[in-house]
Amino acid sequence: MNTLEPAKIILLVEDEVEIRSSLVFHFKEAGYQVLEAENGKKALECLRYAQPDLIVSDFLMPIINGLELCNTLKTNENTQHIPILMLSSFPFTVEMITKMKKLCIDSFIMKPYSFPELMECVKELLKRKSSSITIKPQALTIKPQALTIKPQALTIKPQALTKPPMLTKWDDSLILQSI
Repeated sequence: MNTLEPAKIILLVEDEVEIRSSLVFHFKEAGYQVLEAENGKKALECLRYAQPDLIVSDFLMPIINGLELCNTLKTNENTQHIPILMLSSFPFTVEMITKMKKLCIDSFIMKPYSFPELMECVKELLKRKSSSITIKPQALTIKPQALTIKPQALTIKPQALTKPPMLTKWDDSLILQSI
């Protein structure tokens, strides 16, 4: 881990104290800051005050389970960008895991797992998060005078148009006009 960068923050959501303590130890040894929550409700409370880079959550927990937590986080615009790694000893089928990944989980590891496998998955999710940019539509403003479209970059799909386009030459640029 680069010591010049601030440590990445992991929110660990695990109801079993021994497992949580062990994971906290390993994450801190790897140079991560760790926030702890014993269930989904405590995790949501924690997220009011902190913005972690990754959430590692158990699936089966009291009060709010891992799947309910994931659904809540992925439907909230303030937390939907945070990757979620789900850990579970529940005997899921491949189809169930695939469905959960489509809904809200970024990665899934079955218990028991090896720490090297877990750490590799954590690194990959953090790398993927840091290489992506999220732009909220309400934060985006495009001024017409600042917009330039190069003709060679313009692709028109006729099947997507309701009226056929007519292209007109004007100041060396193409302007699309509907008839």
